[in-house]
Amino acid sequence: MRLWRGVATLLLAVMVASTGTAAAADYKIGYVDVRKAVEGSEQAQAAKGKLQSQVEERQAKLRRQRQTIQDLQQELEQQGSLMSEDQRKEKERKLQQAMRKFRRAQQAAQEDIDARKNQVLQDIYDQVSRIINRIGEEEGFDLILTGPSAMYVADRVDLTPRVVEKLNQASER
Repeated sequence: MRLWRGVATLLLAVMVASTGTAAAADYKIGYVDVRKAVEGSEQAQAAKGKLQSQVEERQAKLRRQRQTIQDLQQELEQQGSLMSEDQRKEKERKLQQAMRKFRRAQQAAQEDIDARKNQVLQDIYDQVSRIINRIGEEEGFDLILTGPSAMYVADRVDLTPRVVEKLNQASER
């Protein structure tokens, strides 16, 4: 299998070399930095602001729960020696219960925010993909490369600003 891959690579290299630079000029190639397009979109900025307000709401709720735990701890420290054994055990049980509830709420909040963020980003990535495909088809591109990891991209083949513009136009509708 490895041998065939090597032979196929060698044949491809020979074909490209034999076509010369004149044939290479006939190809229309573009590049899109998808991450930059997504991050630069108005949709991503709006989603980021919305998510931030949701995070702040959750943090406020968690702060109130943490304060309840601290109040219970303080009450146990200050009055624990004055309480009966049953009263102290009941307060300790309430404290443990509040701590478990807090940890679950904290974990649920993080999971919820992560899920929302991932869904919003996935939706934007899907839109970017459709825009790239549309540009490729409408303008006759032979190849559009994507990714954030290109060593060099000439401005004339970088379609990222156009993709961001089309994405922003789509969000205005």
